[in-house]
Amino acid sequence: MKSNADNFVVFKLEHDFFAIPVSIAYEVIEYQEPTEVPDIDNFIKGIVNVRGNILPIIDLRLKFDFEEKAPTVETVIIILDLDINNRKYNIGIIVDKVISVLEIKDNQKLSVPNIGSKYKPYFVNGIYKMNTEYVAILNIIKIFTKNEITKIINN
Repeated sequence: MKSNADNFVVFKLEHDFFAIPVSIAYEVIEYQEPTEVPDIDNFIKGIVNVRGNILPIIDLRLKFDFEEKAPTVETVIIILDLDINNRKYNIGIIVDKVISVLEIKDNQKLSVPNIGSKYKPYFVNGIYKMNTEYVAILNIIKIFTKNEITKIINN
């Protein structure tokens, strides 16, 4: 029996590891300071110009309630290609460091525990054990509320 597999970009925030499907991770770019946008949620750091396209930039550290941290040489922006209400949008997420790209088979995904998890189970599609570390496989759209998505795509 053949097991389905997908490729994931694995990245780090603080001491935790996360993964998102390569299918939505359009590009990884060097960190650049976003231009601030007034009257917006604190985790929306602003906008950047990527080859003529203005993209909203999200700091996942702040969205996940980690302490704000100055960017380092390893800090990058992952450009996501998202389908929201049948329209394509590009947004950037700031992460501390990209670790690798991994192929994860469906049968390698562990279920999300109901207790003791600091991340809401509805935005984690599974857990993958990478050597001695656990990687939370994210459903990136479910991280944001509908109101937050509206603010992100309208800026």
